[in-house]
Amino acid sequence: MTSYVLNVMRQDGFVKYNIPNIILHSLSWVRVDLGSRGSSRLSKSDQSRDEDAVHLAIGLTAYALGVRADDILAPGRGRPAISFARHVSMYLCHVAFGMSLARLGRAFKRDRSTVAHGCHQVEDRRDDPDFDAWIEQLEDGLRSVAPLNSPRAA
Repeated sequence: MTSYVLNVMRQDGFVKYNIPNIILHSLSWVRVDLGSRGSSRLSKSDQSRDEDAVHLAIGLTAYALGVRADDILAPGRGRPAISFARHVSMYLCHVAFGMSLARLGRAFKRDRSTVAHGCHQVEDRRDDPDFDAWIEQLEDGLRSVAPLNSPRAA
């Protein structure tokens, strides 16, 4: 019999529940949409704005690291250089644009925990003064871009 594992976060840690497939199908009042990753919570304009911010960060990161932007958004993990570039892009969106990990997950088509891992990887490298100065320049570059209709653009 097929079963699904449901991870529930509690204050004392994660609890795993195995739910048999037959039970899920018998609960007709439960609607589970595994494909959308909660994208229905955002308006189309917010989703578009998130994607634009992500593409801006990816473009800057790709240029700074000498990798292709398409590779950063590729579905697989990729080479270590591509994975690092993706982590940097995620971190920049989180810090410079204030995007939540869940919104970044939707925009990058990754799980929120994957985004958190990438951000932690970059944050851990900020102890190196050279890396810290480099990532700060990228942050400043993204923060300096103001949308046309924002108060900063006027």
